[in-house]
Amino acid sequence: MKIFILLGLLVIAFSFCISPVEVFAIPSDQNIVVIKSWALPLPDNQSSGFALTSSFSGNEIYFADSSSNTIGRLDSGSNTITEWNIPTANSLPTSIKYHSSGNVYFIESNSNTIARLVPQTNTITEWAIQSNSSDSSAGNNSAANDNTRQFSSVNIDPSNGNVYFIESNSNTIARLVPQTNTITEWAIQSNSSDSSAGNNSAANDNTRQFSSVNIDPSNGNVYFIESNSNTIARLVPQTNTITEWAIQSNSTSINSIALGFSGSNEIYFADSSSNAIGRLNVDTNTITKWNIPTANSHPSSVEFDSTTGNLYFIESNANTIARLIPFSGEFTEWKLQEKPSAIEIDSAGNIHYIDENGSKIVRMD
Repeated sequence: MKIFILLGLLVIAFSFCISPVEVFAIPSDQNIVVIKSWALPLPDNQSSGFALTSSFSGNEIYFADSSSNTIGRLDSGSNTITEWNIPTANSLPTSIKYHSSGNVYFIESNSNTIARLVPQTNTITEWAIQSNSSDSSAGNNSAANDNTRQFSSVNIDPSNGNVYFIESNSNTIARLVPQTNTITEWAIQSNSSDSSAGNNSAANDNTRQFSSVNIDPSNGNVYFIESNSNTIARLVPQTNTITEWAIQSNSTSINSIALGFSGSNEIYFADSSSNAIGRLNVDTNTITKWNIPTANSHPSSVEFDSTTGNLYFIESNANTIARLIPFSGEFTEWKLQEKPSAIEIDSAGNIHYIDENGSKIVRMD
């Protein structure tokens, strides 16, 4: 493990005084939603990768912009935007996550690096993972020796601040303990399931593609997608145990998951090929699916709203944000003028998204 701690970060603290633009959107069920948008100081039509995360208050929205190699923050209370340049050039920041400490963690996918921004001190710390640094594993860990990693998703256990991330091309789930600079890796080489829903034969494929990592704060269990085998998997770090559930369908393609209420053991997922939202109950090994009203909508970026129990997601092919009420099976769809790239729900239940060109951040109240 190689750790780079970079101080004296160049900060572009442009205090853009930007007045939000307010419009109204009327979905199919005629519920009026106020939409506020803030223009971003990014190149137009760059079509790069973006990720969003919000502070618990929802007043601060952090975003990662891969083209400009920056981390940005929108303060919706003061209508100001601050940007921090990432010290490593062309680092390709992707997934980003806010922690209750006020710090923000993100992936630098071009440099095999996990990084932390401390906004209060304008400091970025980088942990570069160059070789097998695991002190425990489930399955054969030989794949983790590959020095060319591809990090695709990051999330934080709110109960202890541990950071979990995916090394997608080495079939590995990893954990960073920032307080001790310790990296632990679990490489998954074969079918390690002790329970399944549907036909689990697909999980025997040794070449996996992992994505969308989530942590249940009630017990520390880690859930993630094995996307090329249509499998949802769970890691129990305390016992180094992996359980896999293959979602049986001829057309299933899982691209995003979200955990339900803490401790409920319900995992929601977007099934783009089947044009459906699904829910896996890991206690009963049962799957429920809801068909999306708009055909070929290509659902993605699913998020669970813990204030209401509702689910929000993007319909990528339809330029739409949609809501599912699992209790009733009711869908509501908001047609947008632009294509949303990623969504985030704050503690008040407000939805934020950034458009695919990075021209603005939008909040739906």
